[in-house]
Amino acid sequence: MTEQKTAAELRESILRHLDKKYPELAADHPALLARLELYFGDFWEPYSQLYGEHPRLKRRVRRLFRIIAKNILSRDPQLLKLDEARSTDPGWFQQHDVVGMMMYVDLFSGNLKKLDRRIDYLREIGVTYLHLMPLMETREGMDDGGYAVSDFRKVNRKLGSTRQLRNLAHDLQDEGISLVLDLVMNHTAREHKWDRKAVAGSRKHHGFYFMFD
Repeated sequence: MTEQKTAAELRESILRHLDKKYPELAADHPALLARLELYFGDFWEPYSQLYGEHPRLKRRVRRLFRIIAKNILSRDPQLLKLDEARSTDPGWFQQHDVVGMMMYVDLFSGNLKKLDRRIDYLREIGVTYLHLMPLMETREGMDDGGYAVSDFRKVNRKLGSTRQLRNLAHDLQDEGISLVLDLVMNHTAREHKWDRKAVAGSRKHHGFYFMFD
C-alpha cells in the first residue's frame, strides 16, 4: 500500500508540474497525459526496484518526464499520430503480418543513401519494421561492431549523415515501415565525452561507470 501511495503521489506531482510548465500538453496531447496517469504505476514499480532508495530517485523521475514532455512537443506529427494509433492497440507488434528485419547498413547497402533507394525491395518482401544495427559515430579503428560509440548524436560518417537518417525514417514511414535504431547507452568508447569526464575526475560521470584504479 505504501508503494502504491508513493507512486500515486509522484504521478500527481508530475502531472501538476507538466500542467504548469507545459500547459499546451493538455490541449494538444491529452492522450499522453492519460497514458501517464494510467500506466505510471507499471513504470514506477520496476524502476524503483531497480534503483532502490536512491536519494535523488524521485527528482530524476520528474526530470525524465520533463524531457519526455519537451520532446513530445517537438515530435513529428506523423509519428504522434502513429503513437496514438498504437496506444489503442497495444498488441500491434504481435500481429501475424508484422515482419521485422535486422541489418548492418554497410553490409546491406553500403550507406544510408543507398538504403533509402532499396525501400521498395523491403516493402516487396513484407518488412514492416527495420532494425538497424549500431550506426552512430564510433572510435577510429576497432569499434566493437559499432558499439564503441563516441557520440550518440552523430551518425557514423562512413554511413551518412543525421539528415539522411531523418530522411530515411520519413521515407520508411511513408511505406508503412517503422525504423528501429540499436542504441545501447551503456556502451561508450573511451573517446566519448562521458568517459573523458569520468577519467578526469568528475564525480557525476563516475556514476555512469564502474570505476577501477
